[in-house]
Amino acid sequence: MDFIPFSENEEQRIKRFFGYDPVTDQIEIITQQDVSGLLERNKRLYNDNDRHVRGDMEHVGDIPLSLYFSLVNRNLIDSATGEAIDHDEVMKEIAKFLNDSDNRHFRVKPGHF
Repeated sequence: MDFIPFSENEEQRIKRFFGYDPVTDQIEIITQQDVSGLLERNKRLYNDNDRHVRGDMEHVGDIPLSLYFSLVNRNLIDSATGEAIDHDEVMKEIAKFLNDSDNRHFRVKPGHF
């Protein structure tokens, strides 16, 4: 399947590509995001972290916007308000993402979340 670009947001560094397979009559949309700036920032925060918990809320990581928009598209987050529709499911998905060893650089603290 060949993909052609159809959307780009330079500020958010997100590109979307459209593909169509005439044999299966299927379409596919792929979203790519350059997260290098986010990873560099997280690396600095991780290295500067004093590892102490401060109250009930703790900054443990940052997710890329492409994951956020995936949660919006799955109706787990309200696109108008940015609030979780199903808070438990959203937290489960974010924890799953941050706990995946392939995504460890999105964490700003060590550990399992």
